[in-house]
Amino acid sequence: MPVLDVRLLGTPRFALDERELDLSAGKVRALLAYLVATRQVHSRDRLASFFWPDVRERNALASLRTGLYELRRALGDDARAVLRVERSRVGLVDGLDLRIDVAALEAVGAEQGAVEQDLLTNAVDAYGGPFLEGMSLTDAYDFDDWVTLERERLANLYLSALCRLGDIHAAGANYPRAIEMARRVLAIDPLREEIHRALMRYLALDGQRAAALAQYRACADLLSQELGIEPLGATTDLYRRVASDVPLAEEHGAPSALSRAAAIRAESVLTRRPSLPRALRETDGPIIGRESEHATLLASWNAARDGRGGLALVTGEAGVGKTRLVAALASDVDDEEVVLLGRCFESATNEPFGPIIGALRNALNVMDPFALGVPTIWLRELARLLPELS
Repeated sequence: MPVLDVRLLGTPRFALDERELDLSAGKVRALLAYLVATRQVHSRDRLASFFWPDVRERNALASLRTGLYELRRALGDDARAVLRVERSRVGLVDGLDLRIDVAALEAVGAEQGAVEQDLLTNAVDAYGGPFLEGMSLTDAYDFDDWVTLERERLANLYLSALCRLGDIHAAGANYPRAIEMARRVLAIDPLREEIHRALMRYLALDGQRAAALAQYRACADLLSQELGIEPLGATTDLYRRVASDVPLAEEHGAPSALSRAAAIRAESVLTRRPSLPRALRETDGPIIGRESEHATLLASWNAARDGRGGLALVTGEAGVGKTRLVAALASDVDDEEVVLLGRCFESATNEPFGPIIGALRNALNVMDPFALGVPTIWLRELARLLPELS
């Protein structure tokens, strides 16, 4: 049984029985990386639309066949022992001796509770850089989105392993190693104030008071420049204790710098909420005979606020009070929520998502989506509808 050795953390590398595979074509490399990383069997239709989304299905399937041919040619005589290619499905052969770096990180993520130091060390040592570093397919946006999500997931596992390993070293008074772990976290995620605080503590306990004080100043400058906030009281208190050479207090949980900054920015954004759209304000008089429908809409709204979103459709003949009913709901929630209005017209049936685009575009006049903490991957999806977000 051949051994497939794959490195996906950092610059991708594929070796079969210690022989480096010649995978020059970008999509051939990406195809093998996807099959290895997912370790699943995929339908040909799925792979074709995943890697060639903007071409006709027949052409996409033909491109997939060409890619599989190139991949089998690179694998050579062992292709059948590595690659499972069926009429409708593609994957890796069951029982393949696969050695892959991401497995060390996933082993840590699968553990509940305390994790053995050896597992954490293996995970940290396996991280050679961001997942599939340098690999991007501009015409296969689903693949690029998958890479982005996997990159973030694996980076978080790496950072978690570093933090746990730092705690273990600090508990054993191995402060130089604890300092190293904290610095490696900050090299990737420099806005983690709690890690700055931990590094200050480790430096002070290691007898490096001047370095601990300098770390506080670096942290304060970074938070001010990047997030416009000051260090937490716990961070400043630790600085004062180190400066005064008094015993260090126990560390307690505190909100992250990013969450504090996001809360401040979101509060600023929401104080500029748009007023209720005029079409939903210019309605007078009480609701007559629609109390049951009104209650149904309110129940749907409350369900959405609890995370059970859905669609409420109000239908009826012209003049029966549809706008008045929706206006009543909007008025009920306007004090606490932002109400957006989008319109569609029979003459605009060739404009997909027209009312949603209109509602979101109106929101952009008064809101900053970046200040609301919307993940980049979803802003990228929205940019397909709203190019101004690009």
